[in-house]
Parts: sequence; C-alpha cells; structure tokens
Amino acid sequence: MAQKPNHSGGNVSAPNRAPAAKVIAGALANNRVAQALIAALGTHSLHAIVATNVSQTIDFSRLRIGDLVLHVPFGGGSSSQLGNAAGYAALGASAVTGSTGAGSTLNGNVGIYPGFSSSITNFPPTTFSGVENAGNSAAQAAHADALALYNNVQTMPAGTTESALGGLTLTPGTYTSATEMALTGTLTLNGAGNYYFQIGTALTTAAGATIALTNGATAANVFFMVGSSATLGATQTFNGNIIADQSITVGGGTVNGSLIALVAAVTFSTTSAVNAGPGASS
Repeated sequence: MAQKPNHSGGNVSAPNRAPAAKVIAGALANNRVAQALIAALGTHSLHAIVATNVSQTIDFSRLRIGDLVLHVPFGGGSSSQLGNAAGYAALGASAVTGSTGAGSTLNGNVGIYPGFSSSITNFPPTTFSGVENAGNSAAQAAHADALALYNNVQTMPAGTTESALGGLTLTPGTYTSATEMALTGTLTLNGAGNYYFQIGTALTTAAGATIALTNGATAANVFFMVGSSATLGATQTFNGNIIADQSITVGGGTVNGSLIALVAAVTFSTTSAVNAGPGASS
C-alpha cells in the first residue's frame, strides 16, 4: 500500500483505522502535543490536528488515514517550551533584585513585565550576560509565554503525589502536591524526557539540596510550577526551570534554568549563579 505523509515527520502505512492510529502515534513520539488539544477539538472529526510543544496524550484511536497533523512550536519565539521566556535567567513582574557584596552572576537575559527598568536593582554588582528587557514588547511576550506554560502545566491531570523530594529517584512524568513541595538532600531525575512538578503552594529547598540528572535527563526539560512562592536555600545545584505565581528568592548556589515570577519579584539574597537555557535573545 502506498504511504501517505502525515505532515508530522513520519509516514502512514496501514490498511485500517487501528494500525494507522498506532503508526501515527509512533510518528508523533518526538512531538510534544498541545495541552488543550483534545478539549479544543471536542467531538469534531479529526481532519486536522495542530500540535505544539506541550505534552498531552491523544486518543489516537480516533485518527484516520489522511488526517492532517501539523506541528507548531509552542510560544513561537523558541523551540523551548518556555517560548519567548527561554534564555531569561531572571524574569520578574514587580522587581528583579540582584545580590550585593560580590554580586550574583546570571548567564542569560534579565527582564521585567509589567514593571520598568527602575525596578531592576543592584546591577552591578550582580551581572548578566544577555540583554535587559523592561516593560517592553519583548518582556511582554516572554511573560505571556511563561504564563501560558504555567497554566498549561498546572491544569494537566494530577500526577504522582509527592511532597518531600529528598532521596527520591524519579523518571519523566508529572508529580503533584496540593500544598507545598520541599527538597532536602538529593533528588535524582533519571532518564530523558519531560519532568513537570505541579505545586499548589510553596517550593522550598534546604541548604545543600541538589537536583541530580542521570541517563539523559536535562535541566531544560524540568519544570516546577509553583502556586505561591519559591525559596531556594544555599542549593549546591538546582537543575530546572521555576515559574512561580508570586515570588522567587534565591539564597545561593547554582541554578541551571530560568527563574520566572509572574506577579511579584525575583530576588537574590546572597551570591548565586544562574545559567539559563538557550532561547530568544530579543
């Protein structure tokens, strides 16, 4: 039987509906599909599917040979799930406050929205390697994409319940706490894929706490969505991105990822280092 393209990077070759669904599912394995896809399509015939970079399970049994699958990167400004917010070491809403003394080192952009540059303070002695966007269209786009990702992840079906992360070894998936999550000791993330942490209230890490990455896990694919505020102690190494509804306070150590506060401030209370992942630089 002749193969038909499914427009997602794979081909369909199957005589009936069920095998076709399996083949299309396999072809889409490397595409992260829109969180709101099924809700948006409802009960309508799946003649066209628009996929983005946010994970979601599709009922592939409803697909038919000839259905069109389109892949559109989420956020538009970057291949990262953070969209235009990728590349920001710190993105606040009311303020971004660097540490004094020796200052912190931020490898990435610094931004604020809807605040203005006057609310980005203590730079120097804190330094950053990218660009500053304050209250402009670039900052607005970054804030909008961060908010969209936050809402998408927080409204995903609840995952495995976890509140005390220290000493655990987790594989890719979704982990949920209706209240706070706390990290002491070492959390090991084992395996390539996306890690989503849905946190109802606060995220706290103790001094010396570490997130270790093994067997292909990467900080770029680790997302902590915090319902209130995040407070990081003198963390040896925190691997992952934090989007907090309110504020983020960093008390030292190294963060490999983006720190984004949607309503309030990102504050560095003592010397810290942040290494944002690659992303839009404008």
